[in-house]
Amino acid sequence: MSYPSGSATGSVYVTAAPGCPAWTASSNSGFLTITGGSPGNGSGTVTFSVSANTGGSPRTGTLTIAGIVFTVIQAGTSATGGLGFHPVTPCRAVNTAGNRMQAGETRDFAISGSCGIPSTAQAYSVNVTVTPPGPLIYLSIWPTGQPQPVVSTLNSFDGYVVANAAIVPAGTGGVIRTRDP
Repeated sequence: MSYPSGSATGSVYVTAAPGCPAWTASSNSGFLTITGGSPGNGSGTVTFSVSANTGGSPRTGTLTIAGIVFTVIQAGTSATGGLGFHPVTPCRAVNTAGNRMQAGETRDFAISGSCGIPSTAQAYSVNVTVTPPGPLIYLSIWPTGQPQPVVSTLNSFDGYVVANAAIVPAGTGGVIRTRDP
């Protein structure tokens, strides 16, 4: 039986022939609680509750009902280990229109703390627009403190205005780095 990370309830129907001995239900885990139906004679329903899993990892427990073991698996709040997305009001964190980047130039831009972006942010969803004076082979964006990646964030081979979206991990001190070859 599988459950999401939030609290939940469940039930198991026990079928017992007349004259069978009484049966019981028990839990081996603190997050699973038998809430009704045990002990029982004959057929009946056992109800149970699953408390919310506030941890990031899934958890497993078992219920023993009428001698049969039922495995319960509950998801964690972020079972994939991913980050949460917390949108902020769009804003222009960086504007280089009056200070155009030159070919071969590397620049650092502090994103953390600008536009209401918290210093605890671990990555940024950015929109990047270039207005190159001519062909732009590539522009790379990456977190400071890391080596430059071998991929481009955007290209403008014909020299036209181009925009692209990227998710960039936060670098040292909440700074990201750009390079125009």
